[in-house]
Amino acid sequence: MKKINCIYSWAIFMLGIIFSCSYDDKSISIGEELPQIIIDTTGVSDGGERLYVVRDSILSIHPKIVYEGATDDDFEYEWRLGVELSSGNGTGDYIVLSTEKDLDWKVDIYATPAYQYYQLWFRVKHKETGVIAGVHWSLGVSVNVLKGFLVIDTDDDRTCDFTVIQDSMFNAMLCHWFTADGVGVPTKYDRNVYSKNHGYKFDGIIKNIFHQKLYKGTTLVDYMHGYSDNNRIFRMETSNFNIVAEGKDLFYDPSVELNIDNYLDFGPWSNVKGILINDGKLYRRENEESGAIDIRRFGNSQKQICRIPAQVCGNDDMVFFSEEDGKFYWTSVVDFNDEQAPRPCYTVSGALFDPNDMKGYKNVLAREYFLSEFRFILEKNGKYVFCTINQWQEPGLFFDLSDAPDIDKAISFEIATYNKIIFYATPDKVYAITYASDLQYHEFYDPVEPIQAIYLNRGSYDSSMANRHYSLFVNTYDGSEGKLHFMRFTPSGEIDYTYYYAAGIRVYDGFKKIVCIGGLF
Repeated sequence: MKKINCIYSWAIFMLGIIFSCSYDDKSISIGEELPQIIIDTTGVSDGGERLYVVRDSILSIHPKIVYEGATDDDFEYEWRLGVELSSGNGTGDYIVLSTEKDLDWKVDIYATPAYQYYQLWFRVKHKETGVIAGVHWSLGVSVNVLKGFLVIDTDDDRTCDFTVIQDSMFNAMLCHWFTADGVGVPTKYDRNVYSKNHGYKFDGIIKNIFHQKLYKGTTLVDYMHGYSDNNRIFRMETSNFNIVAEGKDLFYDPSVELNIDNYLDFGPWSNVKGILINDGKLYRRENEESGAIDIRRFGNSQKQICRIPAQVCGNDDMVFFSEEDGKFYWTSVVDFNDEQAPRPCYTVSGALFDPNDMKGYKNVLAREYFLSEFRFILEKNGKYVFCTINQWQEPGLFFDLSDAPDIDKAISFEIATYNKIIFYATPDKVYAITYASDLQYHEFYDPVEPIQAIYLNRGSYDSSMANRHYSLFVNTYDGSEGKLHFMRFTPSGEIDYTYYYAAGIRVYDGFKKIVCIGGLF
């Protein structure tokens, strides 16, 4: 009986299979292989996985979708942008840029730091079969920053922003800044480039910033170097003002404690050196030539004989005045070792002053004349003096500036490089002192707005700049608007109204309170 039941059961099972196969099955069986979706983005990134775009530009990607028997309407599309920066290819949280096949997106996100990227995904899904395909790029975003002269300003005395000025006053020797009839091109401003790039202002008030090229591996890169009042020392790329290294990352000794007095550059042009005065100690940045080094760093500080002040000047040698000892010292920044630790300048019989007997004086300003002269303005009991040390570390000139008009109200000083001129500013006027023989004083400039500071146009050691060392900036602020007044001066300390390319006074306005200027880059 069990055998008969088994036969009937088997017959019924086979009959069911026959009937079940008697219609046209349009479904997909488990073993059937589906065709792949091919996404053709030829030419978008030259076949690479990284894509580089400029902020505020239009990123256009029009892919071609290939799938057997399908049209563009048979798919669902999604362009995803990862909102977290990474060095890998994960998306994490993302936003949807578009659900259309073609992407035409205005790049309104902030620029990416070095070696970090946003992740961009294009996702395609076939509506009927559910087949999914995708393409991925690591997206680098930069900012088209003008190349020009850098100005730093603030509106809260805690943070600051950057503006770049392009103008024929700075670039008068470069022919592309002039039309065929010799007329300078209109002034261009690229304002608030730091906050436009990062989404926030620079934290701190920058005290000094300068341009210098350094090797990054085997590539020579344009950098801005500087420090701020909250002990930030940094290196930025000029292409987008991204910080590539800051703080202790710029030192070989990670135990260094930052208490920055000054950070500046010394020439000559063939061997520019980054010099740091930190907590009264002298550091020199090592400019290694090894292609294996990406970040050039500061080595150990030089042996400390005395505390180094913020006001120093130099080139291959550095000279400074020690307020503690009342002495002038010099040291080599080429042979930078403990054997070259600062030593006193020489006392010379019959000289106008003794560089080792200057007790009570305070540093005001230090400037160098290339390799041959180091110039200082010192103050004692409200009286100012001007003195020099020559290339043999001996005393040179000495002038008492007490008779200069309104010098007791001075808030800022500058010393011309090639000409024998001292400039000083009171809150409402700029004066010039010439010292070719006897001292001569005269009023140089009288702006409408209150003066904040004056700066010699020192340019930068690594960029061509017209009027370098022959022109002066006057920084004014009326409580609501900052202005930068630019003028070339004559050897006699007058405003030059005859110079063909840059005659008279040019005023750059629309700033907040200006706190610092940088060189041309």
